[in-house]
Amino acid sequence: MGIFARVQTLVKAHANDLVDKAIDMNSIPVLRQYGRDLEDALDKTKHEAAVAAAHVTTLNGQAMGLQDDIDSNTARGKAFMAKTPPDTANATICAGHVHDSQAQLEDLKKQIEAAKANSAAMDSAKDKLQIKYQQTVSQLRILESRDSQTRAKEQSTAALKSVESTTSGSSSVNIDNLSEKINARGDVADEEFNRTIAEVTPPPDPLRDEAVNSILESFQEKQPA
Repeated sequence: MGIFARVQTLVKAHANDLVDKAIDMNSIPVLRQYGRDLEDALDKTKHEAAVAAAHVTTLNGQAMGLQDDIDSNTARGKAFMAKTPPDTANATICAGHVHDSQAQLEDLKKQIEAAKANSAAMDSAKDKLQIKYQQTVSQLRILESRDSQTRAKEQSTAALKSVESTTSGSSSVNIDNLSEKINARGDVADEEFNRTIAEVTPPPDPLRDEAVNSILESFQEKQPA
């Protein structure tokens, strides 16, 4: 592929997919453009194959018309010659029509053979392009899937490396040191909380406790029937 063709393909790739960044010819955006080019070529080839097949049909129709003329003039010529006396003049005219139609038919048969060969070639090209296009689309889907998975792994790897860098001892942020600070604050908070609870808790009152227990026992006494 020439330099101008390479540049043109790259421009097409970017024009159709602005998100992709094709840095060389071996890239997914360029493969996408190649698939689009194949699809366009396939559509055109299908059209040309249909035109070629239609041309064969048209020529066959013309050949059938000439054959009908030959058969008709042959029958008329025989009828003229069967008269008594034979109508040689009209029979000669019919013979001339038969001759001319036969010459045209022979030429037309050559055209039909050439048209059939062209139609077969177009069908073959269409089938080959169809296979190539399907293979390209299939390969593109596989590569896109692999590329997506690779990007995800690369992003995960970068994230893990970032976390490792953050938690390493050489970093300004050290999770172990932070954990020690938080635990120390927690210990201080627990101690202050316990002391505060102790300060607001009333001193024991044995007399009150005895009275409460007595009331509690009365709750358990059976009521008279």
